[in-house]
Order: sequence, then structure tokens, then C-alpha cells
Amino acid sequence: MYDVIVIGSDLSSFIAALLSARYGRKTLLLSECALGDSLTFSGYTFNIDPFPWSGFGAGQIFTKLFSELNIPLPDAAKISPLNPAFQVILPEHRIDFCIDRDALIKDIRREYPGEDSQIQNLYHSVTKVCDTLDNAIRESLASADRSFKDLMKNWLDMPFFMGDIWRLTHKLRSLGRQPSLEAIFDSGLTLLSSQCVNHEKPLPSAYLLSLPWRGLYYHFGGKHLMLGQLRK
Repeated sequence: MYDVIVIGSDLSSFIAALLSARYGRKTLLLSECALGDSLTFSGYTFNIDPFPWSGFGAGQIFTKLFSELNIPLPDAAKISPLNPAFQVILPEHRIDFCIDRDALIKDIRREYPGEDSQIQNLYHSVTKVCDTLDNAIRESLASADRSFKDLMKNWLDMPFFMGDIWRLTHKLRSLGRQPSLEAIFDSGLTLLSSQCVNHEKPLPSAYLLSLPWRGLYYHFGGKHLMLGQLRK
């Protein structure tokens, strides 16, 4: 008999099973195939998915995961944040999505001088929503036994958070008034997600738009080396 059975062949299933076992649960991972993270050919190993990962900054998800599992993080020299994270080029505009948020906003405002207020307000909303989510996740992870006072505070804060989400949704919709500027943001959202761009989903949009300054990390030698540490 098993306490937990995890079904899936993706990274999230692998990590869920790993953490379950770490907490002392008798865990079974059922997958159709091994986690397909690399391909070896003629003695050379290639990542199947070469796209950079996020979550290796201070206090971010992969950093917390390795700490929780008592696994030393890979050598910092082997994990490098991309700066700029990526670049969007349109016929008359070019934006570098820098790791410095202020530099990123300055670059977009330079390309669209008539949209200063809209750009500033959009990123203000993105930052506010992401910070609230980060704090909620951090508090949940820090304490499994939440006090009644903590729970009440969360409930009382919820209307303000929903207001932030509504304002972000409104700002995302308003991008349609400037098609070129909308194309800049939609290009970033398309690059960073496997899903179709949907401005009616503000939480995923906020997370994706914040990734350049959260950090997108390139793994020298390949991500399969890091996954190998998790397997051990």
C-alpha cells in the first residue's frame, strides 16, 4: 500500500513525488516514460527543451526546493541569469526585456513616449499582484498551522487583492488602443507560455510579464545535470 500515488511524466509530477517522499510518505510515481529532459547522440547530450527556467533567485521556487530537499544548489557559475532575458523586435521598435525592472520600463517608454502613463501603470499593477501572490505563497509555506487571526487577515485582504486583479485586467485590455504596444507585450507572453495569449487571465499574465526581472536562467552544461541531482 502507498500513502501517495502520483501519475504523470512531467517535471511537476516528478517534484510532487519527490517532496511527498521527502516528508515521509510512501510514494509511487507512475509515468508512461522517463522524464524526457535530454537526448544523447554520438556521445553528446542535448536538452530536449532548451528554454531557460526561472526560480533560481533568492527565495524563489527552485532555491526553496533544493533547500527543502537538503540538496546543494548547482554551482552559481553554471546557472546564469539572462540579461536581457529576451528581445522583441517590430518593424519600428526594439525592446530589451532587461533583468532590471526600471531599465525595462525606461526602454519601453523610450520606444513609446506617448504611452508613459499606461506603461507605468501596467507594470505597477503587475508588480502589486505578483508581490501579493508571492507573500501568500511564502506565508503558506512558512507555517502549516495558520492561526485564526492569520486566516481572518487573509479573508479581509481578499477584496483588495481582487480589486488589484480587476485593475490589471482593465490595463491589459486597454493595450488594444495601441496595437504596436500590445504586440510587444503579446510577443513576450507568447514566448514565455505554451498557451494562447488571453488578457482575461490576469494572474498568469502578471507572472509571465514579471519573469524578465525575476530572472530567466541559462544552465551551462544543460538542465539535465540539475535534474540528475534531484533524481539522486
